[in-house]
Amino acid sequence: MYKEQDKQTSFFGNLVYGRIIPQGHLLRKLNEIIDFSFVNDLCKDLYCQDNGRPCWEPQVIFKMALLQYLYDLSDAVIEEETRDRLSFKWFLGLDADAEPPDATTLVRFRERLGHERFAEIFNSTVKIARQNNLINDKLHIVDATAVKAKVDTWRIKKEQDNNKKGNDQTQNKNDYIERNSPDKDARIGHTSATKTVYGYKGYIQMDRESEIIVSTTVDSANKQESEHLKELIDQANAPEKLLTDKAYDTNYNHSLLESRGIVSGIIKRKIRRGRNGNYYLEEPQTKNDISNLAKLRSAVEHKIAELKRWHHLSHARFLGLAKMRIQMFLTCIAVNVKRMVKLISQNLSPPFIKSVANA
Repeated sequence: MYKEQDKQTSFFGNLVYGRIIPQGHLLRKLNEIIDFSFVNDLCKDLYCQDNGRPCWEPQVIFKMALLQYLYDLSDAVIEEETRDRLSFKWFLGLDADAEPPDATTLVRFRERLGHERFAEIFNSTVKIARQNNLINDKLHIVDATAVKAKVDTWRIKKEQDNNKKGNDQTQNKNDYIERNSPDKDARIGHTSATKTVYGYKGYIQMDRESEIIVSTTVDSANKQESEHLKELIDQANAPEKLLTDKAYDTNYNHSLLESRGIVSGIIKRKIRRGRNGNYYLEEPQTKNDISNLAKLRSAVEHKIAELKRWHHLSHARFLGLAKMRIQMFLTCIAVNVKRMVKLISQNLSPPFIKSVANA
């Protein structure tokens, strides 16, 4: 049964929290900037309103999931840390001596919401950033990154080598991995001309000035990156200019941006394939153009490095595309709220780009 918790903590709890948690703590600043009660409104319809045992308030469980992705913790560890860390308990609105939600509750919460509801929460946090005038949509940058599946591919290859039955011994190892993997949505895709990854590709669209991610999606690693540009720009406000690398250089994507009134900053290939199937040499961008675009793109590469190094986006936490999408949304929410805290609490202005149209 849906029920919101009492927001009033005990006198003892307030005294302990006030003395131990510094005023400049990240979670204190985050709590001042974002009121997560909107999560209750987004999730209220998923709960029975007048029957059953009282549930944990949705915003409390979401905050626990956010802590998990902020500090890169597993389900079991976030339960343990929430029980021990006073800063975590304070952020959840719990008394100092109260028991937090357990790991099973967190897992059921993710399953109850699904990736569609997490997408709504992500969009709500982006809206809060816009309300604070952090996003001006002058220049957006799109990029993708590989995410390895939660699968021991070495063990699967070893099984194939040891298998003497049928045609498995001579079968292509990539096909064997995909047939015998516990993750039925993961695929083998190229990250470069010579390197491959078994898993997924995550896509982000980032506002260049604020470095806030305004849209995101994820798909199997074998899908073409150029196919996801429309999905990304449909989720966000149209920027003045959009910048991508050569992987998005297709006639369709150029026409798409033109139809939306967006200046195309897609880096062009020297050789392109025409509609008749023939290849032709296209007039490339000048070296100065490519150099300027590459400098602007460095910001999104830095953001992807943050996602992978500090927030576990280098590997999938769970099996399946639906759960991978939840991971992508939660990871992007975590890095966005960190960035919002830095910009707002320190009264910083996003770096200013003077001439977007000519960048």
